[in-house]
Amino acid sequence: MQFVKQISDKAYLIKNTSIVSLCRGIGVLTGLFLDAVILAWFGLGQETDAFFAALTIPFLIDGIVNVQFVQVLVPTLTSIHKELGAKSLWSFFSNLITIWLLTVSGVACVIMAVATSIIGMQVPGLAPIEASESMRWL
Repeated sequence: MQFVKQISDKAYLIKNTSIVSLCRGIGVLTGLFLDAVILAWFGLGQETDAFFAALTIPFLIDGIVNVQFVQVLVPTLTSIHKELGAKSLWSFFSNLITIWLLTVSGVACVIMAVATSIIGMQVPGLAPIEASESMRWL
């Protein structure tokens, strides 16, 4: 009986991993499609260079948050739900969202203050005109 449970657990894990991988792949493809549409619509130039340079900071933050979400938040929420129940989970999640929004607001203000330096480090060959345009996009 234990052997059958191990097989069903593996099948469950493989199914869920496949779904997540498929969704991430679709996300990558739609991102590429969006980039192609932006370039086709606006063409190559200072404005599109500035736009893509301005997107480096949000993409950097998104990459960090995605890794942490999967590795830290999901197991934490699962264990709270299992050990303390749904009511405690929603209370924890509500507090977490409040703290997250306050933290993100503070980080956004700091990033706006130092955006010139960050853009310069992220895109070192960006011309001064395009760098100032990138600041406007932020």
